[in-house]
Parts: sequence; structure tokens; C-alpha cells
Amino acid sequence: MLSVRLRMFINFIFENKEAKIVFSLKRYLMTVLKWPVYEQPFQEELRNNA
Repeated sequence: MLSVRLRMFINFIFENKEAKIVFSLKRYLMTVLKWPVYEQPFQEELRNNA
């Protein structure tokens, strides 16, 4: 599932006409996924981030 989202993110970047210098996969996933699904790949990082 993550590879599908990565492919969608890359397509979004190339199709987007607004010029942006930095793109964040984590931010993109945060906007398109529900929290429990988003939390799974980043579970260790989110726990130690507080």
C-alpha cells in the first residue's frame, strides 16, 4: 500500500503546476490517510517524537 501511495505522490509532484522546492512524503500521507493507517509505518518515530 505504501508503494502505491508513493507512486501517487510522485505523480502528484510531476503533474502539479505550482512550483515548490521541497515536497514531503510524510505530509502528503498525513493528508490522504486516516491516522491508524498513517501511524503504522511511523510508529516508532511518532512514539519517540513527543
